[in-house]
Amino acid sequence: MLPSEITPRLIELPQGPLAVAEEGAGPPLLLIHGLPGSHRDLRHLSPHLAHRFRVLRPDLPGFGDSPLRDRAQLSPAGRAEALLQLCAALRLERPLILGHSMGGVVALAAVARDPERYAGLALLSTPGLRPHRVFARTPAPTLSRLLACRPLRPLLMPLVRRAFRQAGFRKASDRDLRHTLGAMAQVDFAAHAARVAACRLPTLVAWCADDPLVEPALLDALAEACPPGPRHRWPTGGHNPQKTQAPALAAALGAWADALGLPAPG
Repeated sequence: MLPSEITPRLIELPQGPLAVAEEGAGPPLLLIHGLPGSHRDLRHLSPHLAHRFRVLRPDLPGFGDSPLRDRAQLSPAGRAEALLQLCAALRLERPLILGHSMGGVVALAAVARDPERYAGLALLSTPGLRPHRVFARTPAPTLSRLLACRPLRPLLMPLVRRAFRQAGFRKASDRDLRHTLGAMAQVDFAAHAARVAACRLPTLVAWCADDPLVEPALLDALAEACPPGPRHRWPTGGHNPQKTQAPALAAALGAWADALGLPAPG
């Protein structure tokens, strides 16, 4: 199945416009990208879901076609607020919400803000209860502060680009890399772990045993700590099972929606 190349539309929200790619029909399903990223990160998965769900893929503030008005919007709380405003603007009734990678941290923050709004939470290759190896070795707060100084950017950006390329992020723009470091600088893993512990929403957790960015032991531990729900651990697929395991992941989400009693389209 060909990847989805839907052109996103801008939705005006109180905190500023948010770009959203939308397709399909049925109960709403929010797909939240990671860092750096955009709605295109989920373009391989979306076509497999559009027969069962109304699939919405927003660009979070500062990424893709969504502008950044305030650096506070880069925090998990700020990005979660954008999702809550989007749900209100589109009058989404109890959507499922799936977060990939650091998008899972945002999805958990959104659920913590308003747990009654969502029908279920899905975490895909989401960081665990403590910093993973790539996060731990990245001095995001320091780099973010230095990059805020424009004269230093030409000196630092080649180093930043090289580090992200080595981690597998080869196509991100300089803007995306700066905003990624700004977002990483505002992640609190203790708060993330507390949100996992407090969550009571049915939770699907999916990950790959050969993830090169997040240690499999951390992914396994997150799955154990989350509320009950389906667990899918594929032996291969890397950090992006939304691409490498798209048909299997879509089937798992459809079966889970059936188990939750969400209506099928038509």
